[in-house]
Amino acid sequence: MEGIENRCQLCKHKFYQVKEESLCPACQKLVNKIGDYHSLREEHQWMENLFGSRVNNFLIVFSLIITAGFATDVRFLQLLLFYFGAIFLSMYWQTALLRAYHKYDTACMLLLTQKKIGRDENPLFAIEKVQQRRKCYKYGLRKKAVSKWLSFWIPLMCIIFILILALAVTFYSKIEILIPCVAWNRDA
Repeated sequence: MEGIENRCQLCKHKFYQVKEESLCPACQKLVNKIGDYHSLREEHQWMENLFGSRVNNFLIVFSLIITAGFATDVRFLQLLLFYFGAIFLSMYWQTALLRAYHKYDTACMLLLTQKKIGRDENPLFAIEKVQQRRKCYKYGLRKKAVSKWLSFWIPLMCIIFILILALAVTFYSKIEILIPCVAWNRDA
C-alpha cells in the first residue's frame, strides 16, 4: 500500500495515509454523512446532558444507599443494603454510565479533530489548536479530563467505599472485641 501508516483519531485503527488525513476511510465516510456542524453540535450537547444526568443519578443512588445504611440499626438490613447497593451501583456503572461516557467521548473527539464537518467549518477545531499551544498541554494537564474522573474513578471509589462499609458491618463485632477503643458508647 502507498502512503504513511497512521492511526485514525476516532477509532484508533491503523490505516495508510495518502494525503493529509487524520481519519481512516471508514470514519471519514461516516463523518461525510453528517449533515452539518450544527446538527453534530446539538447531538453533542444532548450526549453531554445524558452523561451528566447519569452521573447525577449514580451519585443520588449512592447517597441514598449510604443514608439508608446508616439510618437503620439492624445489622442484617445494613448488610443487605451495602452489599446489594454495591452490586446495583456496579451494574449501573457498567451498563448506563460507561455507555453514555463512550458516546459523549466519541462526539467530543469528532468535534475536536475535524476541521470541516459536512459543508461547515468547525469552530471547535480552531479552539482546540489554540489550546494545544498553551502551557497546560505541555505539562500533561490535558490528559486529566473531568469526564474520565466522572465516568471511571469517582464511581469506582463510591463502590469501593460501600464495600468497605459492608465489610466493616460484617466484621464489626469482631473488631469491637479485638480493639476495645473502637466500641461505640451506646449508653449516651
